[in-house]
Amino acid sequence: MKYRVSSLYLANPVVSLYEGEGEGVTATVAAPTTPTTPTTPTTPTGAGVSGGADPNATVNVDPNTRFNQDQLNTIIQDRLAKDRKKHEEKYKALETTYQDLLANEAVSEGAKDDLKIQLEDLRKQHRTKEEQAKHEKNQLKDSYEGQLQQYKDAAVHWESEHKSNLIEVALMNAAVAHDAFMPSQVLSIVREWTKLVDVLDENEKPTGKLTAMVDLPDVDADTGKAIVTQSAPMEAIERMKQLQPNLFKANVVSGVGGNSTTGGGTPGADGQIDLAALTPEQFMKLRKEDPTKLGLRSNQRR
Repeated sequence: MKYRVSSLYLANPVVSLYEGEGEGVTATVAAPTTPTTPTTPTTPTGAGVSGGADPNATVNVDPNTRFNQDQLNTIIQDRLAKDRKKHEEKYKALETTYQDLLANEAVSEGAKDDLKIQLEDLRKQHRTKEEQAKHEKNQLKDSYEGQLQQYKDAAVHWESEHKSNLIEVALMNAAVAHDAFMPSQVLSIVREWTKLVDVLDENEKPTGKLTAMVDLPDVDADTGKAIVTQSAPMEAIERMKQLQPNLFKANVVSGVGGNSTTGGGTPGADGQIDLAALTPEQFMKLRKEDPTKLGLRSNQRR
C-alpha cells in the first residue's frame, strides 16, 4: 500500500490511500496558506512515530499538532508496515489453502491444473521485482536444460539407428551376393557378431568413416580349435558359406528346396528337404549319411 498526503498543514491531517507497493514513499510539507503564530512542533505521543514502535499500536495525535518531514514519514512507514504485515498473513493463508487442495486426492486432475495456475498467479503478485526476475531466470534455465536433454537423447537414438542400418545393409548385400536361401536368416545369425569400426588411412589414423566388421566364430584349419576371425561382411559370409553350406543355394543341385514341404531331416513329397530349416548338426549328419537328400552328389565314386 502507498500513502498520499492530501494536505499536510491542516488542523487535522488527512492521509488518503491507494493500492501499490509502499517502498520509498515520501511526503512533502506544503507552506502554510494563512500566517499563524509560530509554535514549537511537539512530538506526538503514542506508538507509530518512533521507528522502533509497535506498528499495530494506535497513534494518538493532537489535532493542533504540526509535523515535520521526518515525523510524517515515520508515521507513513509505520502504517505501511502494519498494512504489509496484514497482507502477508492473508497471502500465507491463501497459499496454504491452495497447497492443501492440491494435496487432496478427492480433487480432480483438471481442477488441480487450474489451481496450480491460480497459485502461481498469487505468488507472482507477492514477489518483489528481484524475486520475480530470479524466478523467471530459473524457469528459463530449467526449460533450456530440459530441451537440451531431449536433443541429446534424440541424437543418441538417431546415431544408434544410423549405425544399425549401416551394419544391416552391409550384411544383407553380402548374403544376397552369396546366394543365401534366406538372406534375412543369414543376417539374423551374423548380426550379433558384427560391429562398426573406424576406417583408417594409409598412416593408420582414423578417417572419421565407419565400416562393418564381423567377428566370425571359425575353426583353425591346422589345429581344429575354435577361433574368431575378423573380416568384412563379404569375406565373412563367404567363409560362412563353407561352414554352413545348407544356408546357401550354390551348394545344392538345381531345384533343391523349391518343392520341399517339410523341415528338419524329413523329406517332403518330392523327396527333398527344406535346407533352410536344418540345423548345422542335422545338415552335417545328412551330408555324411545321404547327401542326395540335400541335393548333393553321392559320396560313392563311379
